[in-house]
Amino acid sequence: MSRMLRAVLFASAAVFSLAACDEKVEEAAAPEVVVPAGQDNDEWKKYVSAVAKSYVPEGESARLFVTYAGFGQDEEKTERMVQNTINFLSAGIAKGTFLVFSGDSPLARQVIEESFYEPVEGRLAEVNILFIGSPDDEQAVRDMIEPWGAKVLFHSTK
Repeated sequence: MSRMLRAVLFASAAVFSLAACDEKVEEAAAPEVVVPAGQDNDEWKKYVSAVAKSYVPEGESARLFVTYAGFGQDEEKTERMVQNTINFLSAGIAKGTFLVFSGDSPLARQVIEESFYEPVEGRLAEVNILFIGSPDDEQAVRDMIEPWGAKVLFHSTK
């Protein structure tokens, strides 16, 4: 019986000492997100996903809708992207939503220019639009989106 009691006491002490330990385990640092060197769409999609997630405030979940303009995509696919974006904008977008445009930067800018050509003032209040692309395209993107009332975020790929 005394062995049993000792074992219980020893186990209890171990549990209490572990519970009292205030040392925090450091989380592994997230790997640095590196811009892909080439035009491999699979690599770019992984990059865009990692960057987009980094813009969501910690502790919050956000609706992320990514429009990825692929390198070498045909005009038909680009037109479908434009039409889908126009339809999405006309249906209304919930507050806190993140719309992400990226990929081939000039092509992503084209999708934005063709989709946001007729601004509806305030329609996108409290919506975030993240453009991941070339600094050469940033101002044109801002000029098209800001009249809608969205918060425009820019992440440079250079």
